[in-house]
Amino acid sequence: KLIIADKGLDISCPPSSFAVSRSAFYSAVTEYAVDLPAGTTHVNVMATSFSGATIKIGGTPGNMNSIDIRGGLSSITITLEQAGAVASTYTLSPNVTRAEAVDAS
Repeated sequence: KLIIADKGLDISCPPSSFAVSRSAFYSAVTEYAVDLPAGTTHVNVMATSFSGATIKIGGTPGNMNSIDIRGGLSSITITLEQAGAVASTYTLSPNVTRAEAVDAS
């Protein structure tokens, strides 16, 4: 999975019924738009590198980061670095919609 976005849950919590998940990831596609339900405050981003590259999410080293989007953040970058050089950069563009999340239960 590339993204799990939820409605204000802690990153250690499992995805809720408010989760939006993007399982189709293609390394050649570097920009992703993600529609989120109204009230979403954070986007929890998880990334995995199978090449051993160092990962930065929103400029912070590590493979997981919770990004606060309450200020209208327009994009989140995921950078893969190898041998001190940028190997790939991916951009996520969160779009908080007016629609509320539908509870799947």
